[in-house]
Amino acid sequence: MPITRAGREPWLGVYVVVGIPNYYYWNGVYLRLNSGQWSRAPYLDARWTPCPGDELPGNLRSKPSKGNKGKGHGKTKGHDRDGDDEQ
Repeated sequence: MPITRAGREPWLGVYVVVGIPNYYYWNGVYLRLNSGQWSRAPYLDARWTPCPGDELPGNLRSKPSKGNKGKGHGKTKGHDRDGDDEQ
């Protein structure tokens, strides 16, 4: 898998993964918001594990999570990148 481009989102204090909404990169770890739950993985196609809110960077903790279904991943809409069939 090619390295994912990321854009800086200053108010969040993390990098935003371009083309995949609700995916972020911070401190060597990818983070995603899916159905109101945060998960983390060392790379995009790895197994995702739950990430407690208190382990998120400060401004990302305050990102609204209600109503976020984790769908609409740009060109990969409906495709789960880690292959575990969870979206």
